[in-house]
Amino acid sequence: MAIAGVVTDEAYRPLQANVTIDGVLTQATGADGAFLFAGLAASPHTLRAQAPGFLPRDMSLSPDGITQGLTVILMPEPPAGRMHTQRFLGHYDCALEALIISGSCDALVAAANERAGDAGVPAQAPTPFGGNGTFLLELPTAWRTVVLDLHFDAQAMPGLDGLRMVVRAGGAGSGVTDYQNYARFHGDAPFSVRLEPEGVYPEGVAPLPGNATRLLIEVFPHSHAWHATCEPPGAGPCLLGAGGATDVRFDLVASVFEGLPAPEGFTLLP
Repeated sequence: MAIAGVVTDEAYRPLQANVTIDGVLTQATGADGAFLFAGLAASPHTLRAQAPGFLPRDMSLSPDGITQGLTVILMPEPPAGRMHTQRFLGHYDCALEALIISGSCDALVAAANERAGDAGVPAQAPTPFGGNGTFLLELPTAWRTVVLDLHFDAQAMPGLDGLRMVVRAGGAGSGVTDYQNYARFHGDAPFSVRLEPEGVYPEGVAPLPGNATRLLIEVFPHSHAWHATCEPPGAGPCLLGAGGATDVRFDLVASVFEGLPAPEGFTLLP
């Protein structure tokens, strides 16, 4: 009895593998993935094929079945779970309360203009929302969970009522303008958001695409009045400001889990 064939991956590409018969006879295939065992007893045999990076494959063979011209397909091992983190530093010069006339940012602008005038130089007032609050996070294709932790101290920034996070997802080759807004999150204390492929969220306008390869994360100051005008999303004009807070600073920490999902309740918040 002879047992012969070739070991391939799922795309039928030959693999260099070890093929063992009955746990005793072993051959290493060449670049062509071929193996041949001849002179075997005409009785049932077991075959095992294994290659680095692939799951082993076991087959039972009998004399009255197909024992030659075998194609032994090995499936790749699932990626090992791993996590990496990325930290973004956010800063807004002056958080203007949109759609509400507020004296705080206006007063700041006026004071800056007055100081500039006294110094005899052109006025250079702070720009509302001037600073950095938009971040791009690239994702590996095998990502399973993204945990976004937003760190900030509202008490250290008078006038700040909280921060709002908007997340948009896109695939390879997509530009920022092609992102689809799918979820909004907000809080008046540090908070954590867990995102997963095809996830559907209470404030979302679409599921998170399972093939997303990047996230555009936007963080805005907001007031408590934001809840009344922006929930549910699209209900009306939204208040984007924080009651005129200035020098708003925050940290956004993104934890990306690849291969395996994050443990339940995972967060890097204190």
